[in-house]
Amino acid sequence: MAIPNSAAEAAEVLGVVPGADAAAVRKRYRELAMRFHPDVNPDDPQADQRMSELNRARDLLADGVPLDARRQVETPSPPPQPQSPAERAETHRAFRDEMERARRADAERAQRRRAARRRARREAEQQAQREAEESRRPPPEAHSSDREDRRRTAANSARSARRRSADARQRRAKPRRAPASSSARPIDRIAEALDTRGWADAAAAIRERYRSNGGIAPASVEIVLSVTLDDARFDAALVVAAPGTALAAPLLDQAMQRAMEEKIPFAFAMNERMFRRVSVRRRARTNPMTMERFPSPDELRDALSKHFADLKADGAEPGRPARDRGPVNFGRIVR
Repeated sequence: MAIPNSAAEAAEVLGVVPGADAAAVRKRYRELAMRFHPDVNPDDPQADQRMSELNRARDLLADGVPLDARRQVETPSPPPQPQSPAERAETHRAFRDEMERARRADAERAQRRRAARRRARREAEQQAQREAEESRRPPPEAHSSDREDRRRTAANSARSARRRSADARQRRAKPRRAPASSSARPIDRIAEALDTRGWADAAAAIRERYRSNGGIAPASVEIVLSVTLDDARFDAALVVAAPGTALAAPLLDQAMQRAMEEKIPFAFAMNERMFRRVSVRRRARTNPMTMERFPSPDELRDALSKHFADLKADGAEPGRPARDRGPVNFGRIVR
């Protein structure tokens, strides 16, 4: 087949239907090129001719095949005919007339804009003159009843202004602070929270630490919480309490490090409002929770029982009872 010169011939060379888009044309071209390329068919003398036909068809159908490709007849457009001298003169005269009309229209628009600006300026001057005359004119004599009404209105306005000013001063005034009590201190709030959750011995030890420190809240307090399980007492958790401190990650790391040193399975970091827990063995940390959710002795005993069960399942040592050792920082709490 010869080199295609029209979209219909190119569609026939590639074997695509009329109306196929550019993607279908490219796909079909790649399939045929891989089949008829001279490198694939070195012994075929017609491979170069076939490849030239495919390349020409791809170029003609780069934007896809038109729907009327089989009816399309490509005829070259006729070359422009040169104009005669009379026709050129007529064209130039029409162009000059059009340019002259455009120039006159621009001049008329500019004249209208200037007139509008002069009119606006004149109206502004007249308005200013009228206002000046009104300001120089003496005010009309008011009736006695009108004067009385204005006086009452002014008095009411002044009274309302004084009332608003007094209200504003009252809102700005700082409330008087109640005298500080021992229960308002963060260290005592921690003790109260622990006492509420059932750790009365821990709360008493915290208050004792505060009194022994001269009434000054320590930077942090370490507490060991012990529970009784199967008639034996176990150290279940080590708590690092930092009054007034945000529950940052270093505080929880400090609690976990101390729990690892003491071989205690759970570690807590708390302030007077919230706490976080970490399982020392599994390194599982919780998000901050409110002190109302701090585990009670029974809940901590259940967690310790599950911890021992997991140790037995993993073949590890299930743990030893707590020994009567010395205090950790300030005291070991027994529950």
